[in-house]
Amino acid sequence: MLLKKKLVIGSVLLAVSLPLIASADDIGPGLNVVNKSSQPSTVWINGTTCSTGIKPPTGPGETSNTPWFLVNIGCQGSPDNICSVEFHTTPDCTGAVVGKAQLNLADHSLHIDEGSGSGYDFSPTDQKGNTLVVTITDAQPK
Repeated sequence: MLLKKKLVIGSVLLAVSLPLIASADDIGPGLNVVNKSSQPSTVWINGTTCSTGIKPPTGPGETSNTPWFLVNIGCQGSPDNICSVEFHTTPDCTGAVVGKAQLNLADHSLHIDEGSGSGYDFSPTDQKGNTLVVTITDAQPK
């Protein structure tokens, strides 16, 4: 009986998570990173959580989506619903921070800190309701 109960619960959890697994690289509700740079990218959330704890790094030319409920877990305890976000161009949130931003959890807006993009450009390119898209590109020489 206990084994049957575990199988039923496991099947239900798998069925519920399939839409998240199937749409992992699609733009959708949540924090989306479009990586147009030449390096993999990762995001350090609130000084405690690396995006690789949730999913693999976003490779060059790839797009990743992190649903809001996962972002909110990483941002728990943020004062005034403002969560710090640091962008790395490494596969594991190590090395230099190449961009910093403040994420407002109330309206899902992102403010890129002025002058924080060392060799990379960061832009919140699209914000429609529950969808925030941030594009990372290699900085162009000036």
